[in-house]
Order: sequence, then C-alpha cells, then structure tokens
Amino acid sequence: ALPMVEFKMAFPVNGDLSRARLASGPSWSFHYDFFNAWEAPTLKALVDHCVVGALQCDARGYDQTHPEAGAALDENYELP
Repeated sequence: ALPMVEFKMAFPVNGDLSRARLASGPSWSFHYDFFNAWEAPTLKALVDHCVVGALQCDARGYDQTHPEAGAALDENYELP
C-alpha cells in the first residue's frame, strides 16, 4: 500500500483554453511540490502503524474499524 494525497481543483475560465498558460508552462504542466516537515520518529511510527499495518488511519494513526490496533500517537498527537 502507498499513501496518496490527491487534490482536484477547478478554475472558471472562458475562451480558448489552448492559449492558457501557468507559471510552470502550458496548462497541462500544473504540479505540486512536497516538503517533508515530519519529525523522523513520528513519521516512522505512523508509517509502520498505518501503512505497513494496512490500516485506514486518522491524523492520530487510529483506525475506527480496527480499534484493537490502537493509535500511533496519543491524544496530544505525540508519540506515547
């Protein structure tokens, strides 16, 4: 399993879209950048618990359909 974040945006436009340009180039060149700001131990705990554990986690690393698995982070969103 691979985690994925997907954003879909629509912008109202009029006219000939073949002439639309973005700062990155033609209209099809739209992209996102990713900045990893996680503390390494917290990221590892969430990946191990949620991704490797095949869970559908919330922000604390808790899967409501598998309460027996617990959460990766405590109620303050910190490592226990």
